[in-house]
Amino acid sequence: MRLYLVTRLLLICGATAVLAACGGGSKANTTNTPTTITANPTSLSLTHGDVAGISVSVANSSGDPITPTPTVTYTSADPSSVTVTSAGMVCAGVFDANNIVCQTKDSSGNLLPDKTINVTVTSGGLTATVPVYVHAHVDKITVTGPPNPPVCLSQNLTEPFTAKVFSNQQGSPVDITANVGPLTWSTGSTTVATVDSNGVVKSQQPGATTVVASVANTTGTPAVENNLATRRGCDRYFFQCGNRHRPDARSRCNRYPWTADRQCCTHLFQLCTKCGFNHDGSCGYNAGSRREHVDRLVRATRM
Repeated sequence: MRLYLVTRLLLICGATAVLAACGGGSKANTTNTPTTITANPTSLSLTHGDVAGISVSVANSSGDPITPTPTVTYTSADPSSVTVTSAGMVCAGVFDANNIVCQTKDSSGNLLPDKTINVTVTSGGLTATVPVYVHAHVDKITVTGPPNPPVCLSQNLTEPFTAKVFSNQQGSPVDITANVGPLTWSTGSTTVATVDSNGVVKSQQPGATTVVASVANTTGTPAVENNLATRRGCDRYFFQCGNRHRPDARSRCNRYPWTADRQCCTHLFQLCTKCGFNHDGSCGYNAGSRREHVDRLVRATRM
């Protein structure tokens, strides 16, 4: 009897050991499995001879950064035009043997041309590409809005702006916009208006602000001060400025305290004068509510 019990216990224990070995184990650890790679910045705009760095972060499937970062390698698609060190320092030209001086001439002494070269970043089996725009020195950036400023926008409406980049070469400005890569856009006040990466401005609140573009450590000066008014602002001043029964409309506009409202007011009056007036003296675009007046006027500026 005692032998039977001992044998049974041994068998049960053996079965338990088999079960533990066959299943119930923990899932594979993916904490340090690279899933995404991010290069910062995503592109570089450099004047010939400039040097800038690229940093890299690698994250797992949860978006958490993996530390330490797996070994990173940097490769230039054209080392004769753009060189990059093992530490991610990019030269808009060719580094000397000590990676200190970024040279702007080839082995024959000729100046290197403007060029766009991709730098490939690899880490943890993942790759990212950073385009490097190599170009002449940026001397001027001009920002242009609608053809008939001031800009008067109802709230949450948009207006595209464009920019041109120039380099002074032999005493004359040369347009190098196509060589410098993406521009960085900003407004003087994000409370008044915001701007996206393509230069499209969106009005937010009444007020006045500027719109500028920058690239290669150079910030442009806007050609005009861009005044962006909300629907409420334009609507409030429409009948005070846009009615021909008020011969002093222009002078009344100039007395308004807010620049945005004053210029919006003047702009509406000019549009009404251009489009004509109805028999009752209201704007020629008169149809329905005052809000519709403003919307139609704003759309007219884009025709």
